[in-house]
Amino acid sequence: MIARAAHNFFTPAEQEQIRTAVAHVEEQSHGEIVPVIIDQASSYSRTTARSAFLLTMALTALTLWIMPTTEQMHLFWQLPVGCTICFAIFCFMLEQLPALKRMLLTQDEVERAMEAKAFEKFTRHGIYKTEERSGVLILISLLEHRVEVLADEGINARVNGEEWHQVVDEIVTGLKEGDACAGVCKAIAHCEALLVEHFPHTQASAAADTNELPNLIVPRPSP
Repeated sequence: MIARAAHNFFTPAEQEQIRTAVAHVEEQSHGEIVPVIIDQASSYSRTTARSAFLLTMALTALTLWIMPTTEQMHLFWQLPVGCTICFAIFCFMLEQLPALKRMLLTQDEVERAMEAKAFEKFTRHGIYKTEERSGVLILISLLEHRVEVLADEGINARVNGEEWHQVVDEIVTGLKEGDACAGVCKAIAHCEALLVEHFPHTQASAAADTNELPNLIVPRPSP
């Protein structure tokens, strides 16, 4: 899943397919769906520093255990320099190996990061500003292999929370099966059914409705 960065995780054709699916939802209802894909929900700098420190200490202890006692005094000035270098190398290694970094993350760290990032995206992109308070954010984060759905109060008050879990499961299943686009489109169709049920368009409202939010948000590639 992390083999590709967020900006090119979906091909141009897949991006267009997702946008079309979202547009169809908005033609049938007052709802607004915004799929967002990101590389990671947090930098997890504390986790990186903590893990690099523990790895450095473990390597230092192993070195001292292997080295004869008579030679350990020669490390008096070399040891701090070596530890600093090792710490920097381990930090760099963890940033370059997302799969390893993910293994070191705790469940609580990931959940807090995903919830915070979902709220940030929800507010930054104005998903709470829709006329019917029926905006739905679908956040996909590649590092954590996690999906978070955050719905505005208008639709959330009318939908059982289990429905949003099913939306998440549909995307996760698509990711596991190697067809993320199909999973996202299936999840969007699920959201469409909910929005059409609770916020259906009339003929008059459909004619007056405008697309208030982007149909897909993909980060720009790094320069």
